[in-house]
Amino acid sequence: YEVSVEHRDATADEIVNEAFNKFDLKAEDKEVRSPKNKIDLPTKLENGVTISWTVKEGTNGIIGVDTPNLGQIKYPKSAKPQTSKITLKATFSKDGATNNPPFKTFKITVHHDVDPSKALDEAVDGLEIAEKEIKSDNDLTLPKPDAAYGVTVTWTSNSGVIKINGEKGTVNRPYGIGSEKVTLTATGTKDSKNKSKTFELTVTYRNDGAWVAFKKDAVSAVKLELSGEGGIDKEKVVADVTG
Repeated sequence: YEVSVEHRDATADEIVNEAFNKFDLKAEDKEVRSPKNKIDLPTKLENGVTISWTVKEGTNGIIGVDTPNLGQIKYPKSAKPQTSKITLKATFSKDGATNNPPFKTFKITVHHDVDPSKALDEAVDGLEIAEKEIKSDNDLTLPKPDAAYGVTVTWTSNSGVIKINGEKGTVNRPYGIGSEKVTLTATGTKDSKNKSKTFELTVTYRNDGAWVAFKKDAVSAVKLELSGEGGIDKEKVVADVTG
C-alpha cells in the first residue's frame, strides 16, 4: 500500500499563534536597575511575524516603546530606594492574518536611581520636634530620618539648658521666673554633602516648690551677709531676690 501525505503550509494565523506561544522576554529584562540602559524588545520574529509595543500600565517614558528609543530605560530619580512597575503590551501580527491579533503583557520592575541631594533634602526637611515649649525636665527625643535615605544626622545645642546626649536632649531647666529660648540644630550628611535645620524651643524655668525653697535659702543668705552699711538698701536687695 502507498500512503500519500498532503503537505499544507501553515496559515498566517497559525504562524502568529505559534510565535505568540513561544515568545517571552529574557529574565534579566524583567527587573532592571542602573547601569543597564536598555531591554530587548524585538519587533520582528521569524516567518514574518511582527510585534508592536505599548505601555499598558505604569508611567509612560520610563521604557521606550517607539523607534528610535525602543527598549531604552530612563531611570526616575528618587530620594530613597523605590521601584516603578511598568506593564508592556506586545501585540503579534502578520500580513494575511485574519483573526484579532493576540497580545501578551509583561511586567517590568524598574529600580529608581537614588539622588543624594534629594535624599538629603527630604531627610532633613522631614525632621520635626512636636514639643516646642518645654515645661518639664523629661528628656527630649530627637527625631531621626528614615534609614532608607542613608542620611546621618547630628545635633547641636546653643545652650546648656538642653544638652545633646546621643539621640536625646537632656533638659536642665534653671530655677526662676520666665523662660529661655534654646536653638537646636540638626545637620544631615550624605556623600560629603551637608544640610542643616534649626528648631527654636522655649524652655520654661522651674517655678515650683523647689524654686520657693531656693528663694527662701537665697533670701536668708542675703540677710546674713548684708550689714546695712555702705549705703546698701537691704530691703531693696531682699525684695529683688524674692521677686
